[in-house]
Amino acid sequence: MNVLVIDSDQRFRRLVLSILEPHDLRVVQSTSLREADLELPVAHPELIIMDCVQADGSGLQWLKKKRAEGLKTPVIFCCSGSHGTEEFCQLIAGLGVKHILHKPLTAATLSRSLDEHFQRIATAAQPSPSTLDDIEREIKALSIEYIRELPERFHFLTRQVQDLKKGLAEPSTAKNEAHKIKGTASSYGVHDVGAQAVIIDDCLKQLCNTKTAASPELWQRLENALAEASRLAEQALAEVDASAALPAVYDEKTAMDAVGLTATRFQKIVIIDDDQDFTRRVSLILGYEDMLVYAFNDARRVLEVLEYLKPDLLILDLNMPELDGFNVCKRIRIDSRWRNLPIVFLTAQTGWETRVAAFDAGADDYIPKPVVNQELIARVRVRAERSKLQEEVNSQASVNKLLWQALLTLLLQARVLKP
Repeated sequence: MNVLVIDSDQRFRRLVLSILEPHDLRVVQSTSLREADLELPVAHPELIIMDCVQADGSGLQWLKKKRAEGLKTPVIFCCSGSHGTEEFCQLIAGLGVKHILHKPLTAATLSRSLDEHFQRIATAAQPSPSTLDDIEREIKALSIEYIRELPERFHFLTRQVQDLKKGLAEPSTAKNEAHKIKGTASSYGVHDVGAQAVIIDDCLKQLCNTKTAASPELWQRLENALAEASRLAEQALAEVDASAALPAVYDEKTAMDAVGLTATRFQKIVIIDDDQDFTRRVSLILGYEDMLVYAFNDARRVLEVLEYLKPDLLILDLNMPELDGFNVCKRIRIDSRWRNLPIVFLTAQTGWETRVAAFDAGADDYIPKPVVNQELIARVRVRAERSKLQEEVNSQASVNKLLWQALLTLLLQARVLKP
């Protein structure tokens, strides 16, 4: 099976390569959409994994064009931000995207998405212990190599921003570099660096879009984030140099999950909040707790999203444009398919009236912002597991009912036939 990976970030491509190759999946790499155009007729891939943002254009527009030309290959999109439900439905229903994953991407997350949609890794021959060791060593080596290069990459970014401020450079070069780091740093375990890269990318995006001179506050925010990211990158490098141990990105359980040796299913979480920075944070927190998180910035087509994803739990913000969390919750509860779906509200509104209104709308839990990480993890996990347990109890009750009906039927038949 050939897999085409389209991403300008070499480190991200190598991470994907290290995950897929042990399963006899032949990986063809393209650094741009132009390269992908050349590879498609030669490689005939059975799967495409690509970033939404490419160095030479929009991945979404490229896919639209290819679908119009007759390309039917399944696609997995890897993106750094959240989507609107309208865009999600367009990607899934209109463009045949099989899965949308949010960076930072872990080995287990990618493997499970392949499991779910293509059942290729699940049915492949299980790797031997020596293969597992090779995978862990490869990922650790990639992590060390990535961390060693980070300080120089931030030096480059800093020089680009200095030239940009003087009017000697375009923001696109710096933005592309920041976008790569934002999407990949946390995948290699340097989460603090990834968080600063999110801020840098956001500032550069504003600089790209502004038609007037940027404000001093925007420049200050950008320079502060660059300085902090550079400090954290140097600190990560010092830690790697000081000991042979790496940041605990992949422990034994994660490595086993990544290669399909366990049958434990990810808890699938949907979060709807128009604050993209907040959804990134929640996705990061829950993603590293073995939860598969889908983030959306509006709720216009929430029922279609739920029908496609069939999540274990929904996280809702109260204050959103067009449709607030109360009405979204009520709309979901009216639909009999989702009456038992756990719904958790996350909001900055903490008054008792708001809490009562949330529970009246059908919410199962209510967590105030700012969110405490461990509280969020605990409440989400408990709610999702309790719901799954209730499903199993209901399923067993249905089975028991059918068994009793069958037994009664047999007894009645025996009595009728008895002379």
